[in-house]
Amino acid sequence: MYRSFLCPAAAFLLLATQAPCADTAAAKPEFVDRLVEQGVREWRRGERGGPAARDHFKAAAGLLEEALSHSSDQPVASHALASVYMRTGNTERAVEVLLDALSAAPDSALLRARLGYAYRYAGLLDRSIAEYRRSQRLEPASDNQIAAERQIVKALIYSGRYSEVLETYSTLLGRLRELGREPDEKTLFYQGLAHFYAADASAAIATFDAAVETRPGTLWSGFAAAYRSAAAGDLPTLRRLADELETGNVSDGERRYRLAHLNALAGRTDKALAHLEASARSGFFCFSYTRSDRLLEAIADSAEFAQVLDYIRQRHQALVETIDRQGSYSRSQPEHTKEPSCD
Repeated sequence: MYRSFLCPAAAFLLLATQAPCADTAAAKPEFVDRLVEQGVREWRRGERGGPAARDHFKAAAGLLEEALSHSSDQPVASHALASVYMRTGNTERAVEVLLDALSAAPDSALLRARLGYAYRYAGLLDRSIAEYRRSQRLEPASDNQIAAERQIVKALIYSGRYSEVLETYSTLLGRLRELGREPDEKTLFYQGLAHFYAADASAAIATFDAAVETRPGTLWSGFAAAYRSAAAGDLPTLRRLADELETGNVSDGERRYRLAHLNALAGRTDKALAHLEASARSGFFCFSYTRSDRLLEAIADSAEFAQVLDYIRQRHQALVETIDRQGSYSRSQPEHTKEPSCD
């Protein structure tokens, strides 16, 4: 039996040695359920970050791939496996897993939302929003509606549609109030970021301050404090906070992109470029956003930025072409949401 004190790799090997043959496993759904349960557990352990995160993700991938090899109709396993690939920089594989799963379960709100997440990382912003909206239609429960709105605002920010962001926040905050809830620090951070992009420094500072006050000491209140320093022009504090954030759980590509922002805004171009490249190699290749991101103006004219941007463009373009060539996308989304390729 699996023991929690085993290292992730050893735990996977032990569980695998207990696996019945494929024919037997197919007749024993409890075995597949156990694989999924352990795989999800390892994924969540990896999400905590730290030096063992990659080992946990590796163990999760093995367990979940094994589960899906016995039974492909496992939305929870597909969702978790795609999440593992997202966290380990393989956004392309995450999209593949999700599209395969959706071919069998097209009405899974869980899978639609995770595909929206992956599309945002890949720079397919209209498609991302469309998937989240579809998830909302499929699952009207309040928690899913709120979770989707929180993700949609990011794609709207990256698209430069700031008035829509603020309208969406009005809807989101209204839904939270109806449930007697307050926005968390991450929700407030992205609201502040929208104000910052819209060049409303006073609103940005107020919202970032609210994020810090809501829950001090978390990664997202730390980001809020750092961006607040940027909005206020406090470069010494910005540099100190950016350095502190580097020691946090920022291996994820989108979070690493925040460090590129902060260092560019602090005038530290070499560090900004290093974080931007790390972000792209960690699976965040949102081409149109990066190409026009005014918070990266300090590095945008450099040859090194051009090289990283070309890498981002290539990954983005290759995924768009692969999805459209294989026809998988047309099975999961209306044609009108397809975005043009970028030349």
